[in-house]
Amino acid sequence: MPNIAVPHKTDLARLPTPIYSLARFSRKLGVNIFVKRDDMTGVELSGNKIRKLEYHLADAIKQGKNAVITFGGIQSNHCRATVYAARKLGLMPILIHSGEEPEIAEGNYFLNKLAKAKTFFAPDVDFFNPKSAIKEAEQWAVHKGLKTAVIPLGASDAIGLWGYIGCAQEIMDYTNEKGTVFNKVICAVGSGGTYGGLLAGSKLYGLDSEIIGFNVLGTAEFLKDLVSKQLSDFEEKFSVQVGCKDDINIIDGYVGAGYGETWPELLALIEEVAVEEGIILDPVYTGKAFYALVDQIKKGQFSEGDNVLFLHTGGIFGVFPHREKFIVE
Repeated sequence: MPNIAVPHKTDLARLPTPIYSLARFSRKLGVNIFVKRDDMTGVELSGNKIRKLEYHLADAIKQGKNAVITFGGIQSNHCRATVYAARKLGLMPILIHSGEEPEIAEGNYFLNKLAKAKTFFAPDVDFFNPKSAIKEAEQWAVHKGLKTAVIPLGASDAIGLWGYIGCAQEIMDYTNEKGTVFNKVICAVGSGGTYGGLLAGSKLYGLDSEIIGFNVLGTAEFLKDLVSKQLSDFEEKFSVQVGCKDDINIIDGYVGAGYGETWPELLALIEEVAVEEGIILDPVYTGKAFYALVDQIKKGQFSEGDNVLFLHTGGIFGVFPHREKFIVE
Protein backbone atom coordinates (compact mmCIF):
# COMPACT_ATOMS: atom_id res chain seq x y z
CA MET A 1 0.00 0.00 0.00
CA PRO A 2 1.26 3.54 -0.72
CA ASN A 3 2.61 5.60 2.19
CA ILE A 4 -0.63 7.12 3.52
CA ALA A 5 -1.33 8.72 6.88
CA VAL A 6 -4.01 6.27 8.05
CA PRO A 7 -6.30 7.91 10.63
CA HIS A 8 -6.56 6.58 14.17
CA LYS A 9 -9.47 4.26 15.01
CA THR A 10 -11.08 2.79 18.08
CA ASP A 11 -10.93 -0.98 18.54
CA LEU A 12 -14.51 -2.13 19.05
CA ALA A 13 -15.12 -4.68 16.30
CA ARG A 14 -14.05 -8.32 16.50
CA LEU A 15 -11.70 -8.53 13.53
CA PRO A 16 -10.79 -10.16 11.26
CA THR A 17 -14.17 -11.69 10.53
CA PRO A 18 -14.15 -15.31 9.30
CA ILE A 19 -14.77 -16.58 5.77
CA TYR A 20 -16.79 -19.76 5.24
CA SER A 21 -17.82 -21.80 2.22
CA LEU A 22 -21.53 -22.07 1.41
CA ALA A 23 -21.17 -25.67 0.26
CA ARG A 24 -24.81 -26.50 -0.42
CA PHE A 25 -25.57 -23.37 -2.43
CA SER A 26 -22.27 -23.81 -4.28
CA ARG A 27 -23.24 -27.31 -5.42
CA LYS A 28 -26.72 -26.13 -6.31
CA LEU A 29 -25.56 -23.17 -8.43
CA GLY A 30 -22.26 -24.46 -9.86
CA VAL A 31 -20.29 -21.52 -8.47
CA ASN A 32 -18.04 -21.61 -5.40
CA ILE A 33 -19.77 -19.23 -2.99
CA PHE A 34 -18.03 -18.06 0.15
CA VAL A 35 -19.34 -15.68 2.79
CA LYS A 36 -17.37 -13.17 4.84
CA ARG A 37 -19.20 -12.95 8.15
CA ASP A 38 -19.15 -9.25 8.93
CA ASP A 39 -22.35 -9.88 10.86
CA MET A 40 -19.98 -11.29 13.50
CA THR A 41 -18.21 -8.03 14.35
CA GLY A 42 -19.92 -8.07 17.77
CA VAL A 43 -23.46 -8.75 19.00
CA GLU A 44 -24.58 -5.17 19.66
CA LEU A 45 -22.51 -3.91 16.72
CA SER A 46 -23.25 -6.81 14.38
CA GLY A 47 -22.61 -5.73 10.85
CA ASN A 48 -20.55 -3.61 8.56
CA LYS A 49 -21.27 -0.22 10.15
CA ILE A 50 -18.85 -0.61 13.04
CA ARG A 51 -15.81 -0.82 10.73
CA LYS A 52 -16.57 2.71 9.51
CA LEU A 53 -17.71 3.97 12.90
CA GLU A 54 -14.40 2.99 14.49
CA TYR A 55 -12.75 5.79 12.50
CA HIS A 56 -15.54 8.34 12.94
CA LEU A 57 -15.82 7.86 16.68
CA ALA A 58 -12.05 8.11 17.14
CA ASP A 59 -12.16 11.37 15.19
CA ALA A 60 -15.00 12.68 17.39
CA ILE A 61 -13.08 11.89 20.58
CA LYS A 62 -9.95 13.50 19.14
CA GLN A 63 -11.97 16.68 18.59
CA GLY A 64 -13.14 16.66 22.21
CA LYS A 65 -16.76 15.76 21.45
CA ASN A 66 -18.94 13.95 23.97
CA ALA A 67 -21.97 13.24 21.77
CA VAL A 68 -22.63 12.13 18.21
CA ILE A 69 -25.56 12.83 15.90
CA THR A 70 -26.46 10.50 13.08
CA PHE A 71 -29.54 9.53 11.09
CA GLY A 72 -31.30 6.77 9.22
CA GLY A 73 -34.55 4.85 8.88
CA ILE A 74 -36.39 3.59 11.94
CA GLN A 75 -34.76 0.15 11.53
CA SER A 76 -31.36 1.51 10.54
CA ASN A 77 -28.51 -0.88 11.37
CA HIS A 78 -26.17 2.10 11.25
CA CYS A 79 -28.15 3.96 13.92
CA ARG A 80 -28.20 0.94 16.22
CA ALA A 81 -24.48 0.32 15.77
CA THR A 82 -23.76 4.01 16.43
CA VAL A 83 -25.82 3.96 19.63
CA TYR A 84 -24.01 0.99 21.13
CA ALA A 85 -20.55 1.98 19.92
CA ALA A 86 -21.08 5.46 21.36
CA ARG A 87 -22.25 4.04 24.69
CA LYS A 88 -19.19 1.79 24.86
CA LEU A 89 -17.01 4.90 24.50
CA GLY A 90 -18.97 7.09 26.90
CA LEU A 91 -20.56 9.26 24.21
CA MET A 92 -24.21 10.37 24.07
CA PRO A 93 -25.98 9.02 20.95
CA ILE A 94 -28.50 11.29 19.22
CA LEU A 95 -30.58 9.95 16.32
CA ILE A 96 -32.74 11.47 13.61
CA HIS A 97 -35.24 9.11 11.99
CA SER A 98 -37.42 9.64 8.96
CA GLY A 99 -41.19 9.45 9.20
CA GLU A 100 -43.32 9.34 12.32
CA GLU A 101 -42.63 7.63 15.62
CA PRO A 102 -44.10 4.10 15.56
CA GLU A 103 -46.61 2.97 18.17
CA ILE A 104 -44.61 -0.17 18.96
CA ALA A 105 -40.84 -0.15 19.41
CA GLU A 106 -39.30 -3.24 17.84
CA GLY A 107 -36.12 -4.40 16.15
CA ASN A 108 -33.32 -1.86 16.03
CA TYR A 109 -35.57 0.95 17.26
CA PHE A 110 -36.32 -0.99 20.46
CA LEU A 111 -32.61 -1.60 21.03
CA ASN A 112 -31.90 2.11 20.58
CA LYS A 113 -34.54 3.00 23.17
CA LEU A 114 -33.09 0.39 25.52
CA ALA A 115 -29.78 2.28 25.44
CA LYS A 116 -31.61 5.61 26.02
CA ALA A 117 -30.59 7.21 22.73
CA LYS A 118 -32.15 10.63 22.19
CA THR A 119 -34.38 10.41 19.12
CA PHE A 120 -35.88 13.02 16.82
CA PHE A 121 -38.28 12.39 13.94
CA ALA A 122 -38.21 14.37 10.70
CA PRO A 123 -41.00 13.29 8.30
CA ASP A 124 -39.50 14.77 5.13
CA VAL A 125 -35.77 14.51 5.84
CA ASP A 126 -33.32 13.91 3.00
CA PHE A 127 -30.56 11.87 4.57
CA PHE A 128 -28.14 12.80 1.81
CA ASN A 129 -28.69 16.49 2.68
CA PRO A 130 -29.92 16.53 6.30
CA LYS A 131 -28.81 19.99 7.46
CA SER A 132 -32.28 21.25 8.40
CA ALA A 133 -33.07 18.10 10.39
CA ILE A 134 -29.77 18.25 12.26
CA LYS A 135 -30.46 21.79 13.51
CA GLU A 136 -33.07 20.74 16.10
CA ALA A 137 -30.84 17.95 17.42
CA GLU A 138 -27.88 20.31 17.73
CA GLN A 139 -29.96 22.87 19.61
CA TRP A 140 -31.09 20.17 22.06
CA ALA A 141 -27.47 19.08 22.54
CA VAL A 142 -26.28 22.64 23.23
CA HIS A 143 -29.04 23.04 25.82
CA LYS A 144 -27.75 19.86 27.51
CA GLY A 145 -24.16 21.09 27.43
CA LEU A 146 -23.08 18.51 24.88
CA LYS A 147 -20.46 18.93 22.17
CA THR A 148 -21.57 17.04 19.08
CA ALA A 149 -19.95 15.47 16.04
CA VAL A 150 -22.16 14.64 13.05
CA ILE A 151 -21.68 11.21 11.48
CA PRO A 152 -23.00 10.95 7.90
CA LEU A 153 -25.49 8.40 6.62
CA GLY A 154 -23.99 4.95 7.10
CA ALA A 155 -20.74 6.61 8.28
CA SER A 156 -19.94 6.64 4.58
CA ASP A 157 -17.46 9.31 3.55
CA ALA A 158 -13.72 9.74 3.04
CA ILE A 159 -12.96 8.75 6.65
CA GLY A 160 -15.47 5.90 6.70
CA LEU A 161 -13.94 4.28 3.61
CA TRP A 162 -11.02 3.18 5.77
CA GLY A 163 -13.25 0.60 7.43
CA TYR A 164 -13.59 -1.42 4.25
CA ILE A 165 -10.12 -0.70 3.03
CA GLY A 166 -9.20 -2.71 6.12
CA CYS A 167 -11.68 -5.42 5.11
CA ALA A 168 -9.99 -5.67 1.70
CA GLN A 169 -6.72 -6.26 3.49
CA GLU A 170 -8.34 -9.11 5.45
CA ILE A 171 -9.53 -10.68 2.21
CA MET A 172 -6.02 -10.36 0.77
CA ASP A 173 -4.57 -11.99 3.92
CA TYR A 174 -7.04 -14.88 3.54
CA THR A 175 -5.99 -15.35 -0.09
CA ASN A 176 -2.33 -15.38 0.87
CA GLU A 177 -2.95 -17.88 3.67
CA LYS A 178 -5.44 -20.23 1.97
CA GLY A 179 -4.49 -19.77 -1.68
CA THR A 180 -8.12 -19.03 -2.63
CA VAL A 181 -8.41 -16.19 -5.13
CA PHE A 182 -11.87 -14.64 -5.29
CA ASN A 183 -12.87 -13.71 -8.82
CA LYS A 184 -15.66 -11.50 -7.52
CA VAL A 185 -16.58 -9.86 -4.22
CA ILE A 186 -20.28 -9.06 -3.74
CA CYS A 187 -22.00 -6.63 -1.38
CA ALA A 188 -25.20 -4.64 -0.92
CA VAL A 189 -24.91 -0.90 -1.59
CA GLY A 190 -26.86 1.62 0.47
CA SER A 191 -24.85 4.66 1.53
CA GLY A 192 -21.83 3.63 -0.57
CA GLY A 193 -19.04 3.43 2.00
CA THR A 194 -18.77 -0.34 2.20
CA TYR A 195 -18.60 -0.73 -1.56
CA GLY A 196 -16.29 2.26 -2.01
CA GLY A 197 -13.94 1.06 0.71
CA LEU A 198 -13.72 -2.43 -0.79
CA LEU A 199 -13.00 -0.97 -4.21
CA ALA A 200 -10.33 1.40 -2.92
CA GLY A 201 -8.83 -1.34 -0.76
CA SER A 202 -8.68 -3.75 -3.68
CA LYS A 203 -6.48 -1.25 -5.52
CA LEU A 204 -4.33 -0.30 -2.53
CA TYR A 205 -3.65 -3.93 -1.53
CA GLY A 206 -3.55 -5.48 -4.99
CA LEU A 207 -6.65 -7.61 -4.45
CA ASP A 208 -7.34 -9.20 -7.83
CA SER A 209 -11.13 -9.32 -7.51
CA GLU A 210 -13.97 -7.61 -9.32
CA ILE A 211 -16.01 -5.69 -6.73
CA ILE A 212 -19.72 -5.91 -7.59
CA GLY A 213 -22.49 -4.13 -5.73
CA PHE A 214 -26.27 -4.43 -5.82
CA ASN A 215 -28.12 -1.28 -4.81
CA VAL A 216 -30.85 -1.62 -2.20
CA LEU A 217 -32.14 1.94 -2.53
CA GLY A 218 -32.32 4.61 -5.21
CA THR A 219 -30.80 3.71 -8.55
CA ALA A 220 -27.46 2.26 -9.53
CA GLU A 221 -26.55 5.51 -11.33
CA PHE A 222 -27.26 7.59 -8.22
CA LEU A 223 -25.07 5.34 -6.08
CA LYS A 224 -22.30 5.21 -8.67
CA ASP A 225 -22.15 9.01 -8.50
CA LEU A 226 -22.19 8.88 -4.69
CA VAL A 227 -19.35 6.35 -4.51
CA SER A 228 -17.38 8.30 -7.10
CA LYS A 229 -17.65 11.45 -4.97
CA GLN A 230 -16.59 9.57 -1.84
CA LEU A 231 -13.55 8.22 -3.66
CA SER A 232 -12.66 11.71 -4.93
CA ASP A 233 -12.97 13.13 -1.41
CA PHE A 234 -10.80 10.28 -0.11
CA GLU A 235 -8.09 10.96 -2.67
CA GLU A 236 -8.10 14.67 -1.83
CA LYS A 237 -8.19 14.25 1.95
CA PHE A 238 -5.44 11.63 2.10
CA SER A 239 -3.34 12.83 -0.88
CA VAL A 240 -3.42 9.54 -2.75
CA GLN A 241 -4.55 8.47 -6.22
CA VAL A 242 -6.54 5.27 -6.00
CA GLY A 243 -7.63 5.35 -9.64
CA CYS A 244 -10.66 3.08 -9.38
CA LYS A 245 -13.66 5.26 -10.22
CA ASP A 246 -13.90 3.70 -13.68
CA ASP A 247 -14.21 0.28 -12.04
CA ILE A 248 -17.41 1.03 -10.13
CA ASN A 249 -19.87 -1.77 -10.95
CA ILE A 250 -23.26 -1.47 -9.26
CA ILE A 251 -26.07 -3.53 -10.77
CA ASP A 252 -29.65 -2.29 -10.60
CA GLY A 253 -32.91 -4.22 -10.60
CA TYR A 254 -33.24 -5.65 -7.10
CA VAL A 255 -34.63 -2.78 -5.02
CA GLY A 256 -38.19 -4.01 -5.48
CA ALA A 257 -40.89 -1.52 -4.51
CA GLY A 258 -38.37 0.52 -2.53
CA TYR A 259 -35.93 0.60 0.37
CA GLY A 260 -36.93 -1.96 2.97
CA GLU A 261 -39.75 -3.34 0.82
CA THR A 262 -39.91 -7.10 0.28
CA TRP A 263 -41.49 -9.60 -2.11
CA PRO A 264 -42.40 -13.31 -1.69
CA GLU A 265 -39.44 -14.76 -3.63
CA LEU A 266 -37.00 -12.69 -1.56
CA LEU A 267 -38.48 -13.93 1.71
CA ALA A 268 -38.48 -17.51 0.40
CA LEU A 269 -34.76 -17.27 -0.39
CA ILE A 270 -34.00 -15.89 3.08
CA GLU A 271 -35.80 -18.91 4.55
CA GLU A 272 -33.91 -21.24 2.20
CA VAL A 273 -30.54 -19.84 3.26
CA ALA A 274 -31.53 -20.24 6.92
CA VAL A 275 -32.42 -23.90 6.30
CA GLU A 276 -29.59 -24.85 3.93
CA GLU A 277 -26.70 -22.88 5.44
CA GLY A 278 -27.77 -21.86 8.95
CA ILE A 279 -27.25 -18.18 8.12
CA ILE A 280 -29.75 -15.37 8.69
CA LEU A 281 -30.03 -12.72 5.98
CA ASP A 282 -32.09 -9.57 6.42
CA PRO A 283 -34.79 -8.33 4.00
CA VAL A 284 -33.27 -4.84 3.57
CA TYR A 285 -29.61 -5.39 2.63
CA THR A 286 -28.10 -8.87 2.65
CA GLY A 287 -31.26 -10.67 1.53
CA LYS A 288 -31.62 -8.47 -1.55
CA ALA A 289 -27.93 -8.70 -2.40
CA PHE A 290 -27.90 -12.49 -2.08
CA TYR A 291 -31.11 -12.73 -4.10
CA ALA A 292 -29.42 -10.62 -6.79
CA LEU A 293 -26.32 -12.83 -6.72
CA VAL A 294 -28.37 -16.03 -7.14
CA ASP A 295 -30.42 -14.45 -9.93
CA GLN A 296 -27.29 -13.28 -11.77
CA ILE A 297 -25.73 -16.75 -11.48
CA LYS A 298 -28.89 -18.35 -12.89
CA LYS A 299 -28.80 -15.86 -15.77
CA GLY A 300 -25.27 -17.00 -16.67
CA GLN A 301 -23.47 -13.85 -15.56
CA PHE A 302 -20.92 -15.90 -13.58
CA SER A 303 -18.66 -18.66 -14.87
CA GLU A 304 -18.79 -22.22 -13.57
CA GLY A 305 -16.11 -22.67 -10.94
CA ASP A 306 -15.84 -18.96 -10.09
CA ASN A 307 -14.86 -18.23 -6.51
CA VAL A 308 -17.37 -15.64 -5.31
CA LEU A 309 -17.12 -13.94 -1.91
CA PHE A 310 -20.40 -12.60 -0.54
CA LEU A 311 -20.07 -9.97 2.17
CA HIS A 312 -22.61 -10.53 4.95
CA THR A 313 -23.02 -7.01 6.33
CA GLY A 314 -25.32 -7.93 9.22
CA GLY A 315 -28.82 -6.64 9.89
CA ILE A 316 -30.23 -9.55 11.88
CA PHE A 317 -32.48 -7.33 14.01
CA GLY A 318 -34.12 -6.02 10.84
CA VAL A 319 -35.75 -9.42 10.32
CA PHE A 320 -38.17 -9.07 13.20
CA PRO A 321 -40.31 -6.18 11.89
CA HIS A 322 -41.02 -8.38 8.81
CA ARG A 323 -41.78 -11.54 10.77
CA GLU A 324 -45.45 -11.69 9.79
CA LYS A 325 -44.51 -11.84 6.11
CA PHE A 326 -42.52 -15.05 6.48
CA ILE A 327 -44.24 -18.41 6.25
CA VAL A 328 -43.14 -19.87 9.57
CA GLU A 329 -44.98 -23.03 10.61
